[in-house]
Amino acid sequence: MIKISITRILNSLIAISLVFFISACASYKPQTSQDVTEVSIKKEPTHTFFIAGGMGNKTTTATSEIQKTLKSYLDKAEKKSTLLFTGDYISSDVKTKEDKRANVYKLTRQLAMIENFKGETRYIPGDQEWASFDSKEVEWVENFLKDKDLKNVKVAPNNVCPIETDEINKDLNIIYVDSNWYVTNWDRVEDINRKCTDIVTRRRFVEELEGEIKAARGKNLVIVMH
Repeated sequence: MIKISITRILNSLIAISLVFFISACASYKPQTSQDVTEVSIKKEPTHTFFIAGGMGNKTTTATSEIQKTLKSYLDKAEKKSTLLFTGDYISSDVKTKEDKRANVYKLTRQLAMIENFKGETRYIPGDQEWASFDSKEVEWVENFLKDKDLKNVKVAPNNVCPIETDEINKDLNIIYVDSNWYVTNWDRVEDINRKCTDIVTRRRFVEELEGEIKAARGKNLVIVMH
């Protein structure tokens, strides 16, 4: 049995996330609507990822343009593709009913972007989703999406739990990690691990992550987190 410390796992995750970030920055597709670059690709992709972060930040003209550009690509995307909302897709400042309505509006606009998207959409929680320090509030977006009854759209990991794995095909797995679950001071979080019956300690999370990485040996593996 290979023993891996929590520190080593975190360092590995940081390294992987940096590589993933660099890969995202080297994307063949545009990062913003102001800088569109087309590159000819000879090989047919087996799976395509679209990555969108910070969509819950204050709405600006630039954000609207980026959403419009992203939608134009999603409308043309094949079924073998995944859109990743990598956290901060709602505002962290929710003190009034008006603030809550603003978040509903932001999510509604995001869902409008994917109305013609044939692939899967995953929302990964970030800092702003965890700002309330209340697991029921963190789960609010998940419940909002469930109420919409959208077949290919969900929060991952769900139930405010730390890890979830999808097998995309025989050559590709995705591990979704809620990094805020790991780094947050649990003494401040109301009802932490309320629905997580198996992974309720950081040590158990590390064991699960190690197991999922081993299970993907010989395959392409993408680890997604905020």
